[in-house]
Amino acid sequence: MTDSNMPPANSGGVLDIETEVQKVSSLIATARRLLAANKMVDLSALSGKVMSLCEAINRASPPENSDKIISAVDEISGDLDRLAEELTSQYNGVNAIFQDAAPNQVISAYVKAKDKT
Repeated sequence: MTDSNMPPANSGGVLDIETEVQKVSSLIATARRLLAANKMVDLSALSGKVMSLCEAINRASPPENSDKIISAVDEISGDLDRLAEELTSQYNGVNAIFQDAAPNQVISAYVKAKDKT
């Protein structure tokens, strides 16, 4: 996008909102792809992106094309719900592995230490 096509920083218009929606959606989609590939997911920027979206919506009151904005926010909400489910599922899987492995590792370490004495 060229500078002439960029919405002004505080335009408060639909373009500003659409830009922020795209940023949030992109971050969520990237997180879901990484999670599906069993990669590390950093969601530290998500809060700031959502805050920027909320501020853009707030500046555009009453927002033009509110039906489109509501639809986009609903879609983001659904994506966040799916991401939360995927994160919970991955956490539960990893937690189960470590719960099963931990007692065995403790026993193994104890046996090794006992054999050395």
